[in-house]
Amino acid sequence: MLENYEAFKIYYLIRYQLILSMGGVVDVNHLAIDAAIAREKVADPKCFNKVLKICRDYWIPKLNEKKEDGGGKK
Repeated sequence: MLENYEAFKIYYLIRYQLILSMGGVVDVNHLAIDAAIAREKVADPKCFNKVLKICRDYWIPKLNEKKEDGGGKK
């Protein structure tokens, strides 16, 4: 899990830098990921792809799910 620490840290910084459409969240802003990686001086070359995977497999579906149920908790 320690090898994913930097990816999670970058994800946490950029998690609301989203590309939106009328249908919901489309993707995360790739330039925001690059900027955060440069700011934090991350050396892991796979970090960008790890952050995309976190966003695409977990965060974006979760946000779109909230949109479909009206955004409220049941």
